[in-house]
Amino acid sequence: MRACSGSTGTRCSAGLRSRSGARRTRRAVRGRRTGVAGSRCCARTPRRGARPAPDISVATLKQHVVHGGMWVKWLGVVTVGILLATWSLGTKTSKQLRSFRESNPAPVARTAPFRPNEREAARAPTARAPRDSARSRAAHAAPWQEGSGRTDLDGDGVVDCWRLSYDGGNAYGSWLMVVKAPCESIAIEIRLSGSFGAFISLAPLAKALIERPRLLEGILAHWFGNDSRRSLADVDGSLAWLIESYTSDSDTASDDDWKLGRPYAPHWSPGAPVLPDLEAVTLISQPEQELGAKLAKQLAIDDAPLPPGPLLLVYFAHNHHKLDLGTKAPDLAVHTTDHAVSVEDLRGHRWSWIFVVTGQMRLRKPSIVRTATDGLLVAIEIAPEGSESQHQLIIVDPRLGRWASREATREWKFDSNGLQFGDKLYPRDQLAETLCRSKPSRPKGNDQCAHH
Repeated sequence: MRACSGSTGTRCSAGLRSRSGARRTRRAVRGRRTGVAGSRCCARTPRRGARPAPDISVATLKQHVVHGGMWVKWLGVVTVGILLATWSLGTKTSKQLRSFRESNPAPVARTAPFRPNEREAARAPTARAPRDSARSRAAHAAPWQEGSGRTDLDGDGVVDCWRLSYDGGNAYGSWLMVVKAPCESIAIEIRLSGSFGAFISLAPLAKALIERPRLLEGILAHWFGNDSRRSLADVDGSLAWLIESYTSDSDTASDDDWKLGRPYAPHWSPGAPVLPDLEAVTLISQPEQELGAKLAKQLAIDDAPLPPGPLLLVYFAHNHHKLDLGTKAPDLAVHTTDHAVSVEDLRGHRWSWIFVVTGQMRLRKPSIVRTATDGLLVAIEIAPEGSESQHQLIIVDPRLGRWASREATREWKFDSNGLQFGDKLYPRDQLAETLCRSKPSRPKGNDQCAHH
């Protein structure tokens, strides 16, 4: 170990620098006080202009650390208190603002009309009907305006308040219309819900609306548009097909290779097929309520049907997306949407819906795969939802309203010779005879099956 030289400004020995800091500090201080040149650690002479090193003991350092920690602690407590006070004030202000908006709604509108299952409808191409019409174009312009506002709904000269909200996904949807007529009165609610794959949704109608028919008509006109209102006798043929299918009392049966479907009453309209429009129908009379009860039971969500009483029925026709011309025979032309099939009687200049696919959860992809006709019967291949589901082959007699189905397990071809299903041939007469074995739910006096 090297000793200090004794002159001022000399450095401490290299060996002493490796020892603990506390020991070096005590010896260095003692050396400065005594001035002994032979001390273990020599005093360091500060350079000119440099500040002298502060004389800080370990106890002083501990006091500074303790006091600094207390300040940090109190600063944290004050910060947390400020954040809690700000959150409480913001929550109270938000509740007050929400309450003010509910009691004084202002017109609020989206940039574009809202329609259920809008993402699916947006992906579909524009309707291509053989003969375009205002009604077919209106099928894609349903006035689903989600928001709130103030307007005179019942025409009494007093401003009424309304608010429409939506909740749902790709398969199911629920709309809540809240109306105060006038704005200071008790709210009346209409909750419309259902599955998109069923094409029909139902809503119970409150007694307050039944007693005020002008208010009910005003709400429906504001909600769905003036052209959407229909009576049960004036609905589109595709909706009539669905209603009859859901409420039919006849049982399905099997005949050899075929499963006989429930017969329907054909609804013929003059002209060429067009896309159906959004339709809103009220079921208020006693017969209509009985029909509504059957629909509610069939279309119940989670096995919970609506209570008996007046109902609102809404037909989501926009989910058909488009109308295309399919196969054609000399006397009969087939037209298809993504989920329904219609035929055009080219000699009689009339048309009719013959089949609508139901039970699909999502309507983004078309259910109709292909069609064929021999001029009398129509063959339809449909693709149920799910990659593992087997395609179905449907045979329909449009003039009698009879149809049958079977799994499309083989390649098929349908023409004037009949149905070639794999290696097996079903002649036309045999298919017609099979279709006539199904029993209609409402017997008709002039059953043409006997004269087929």
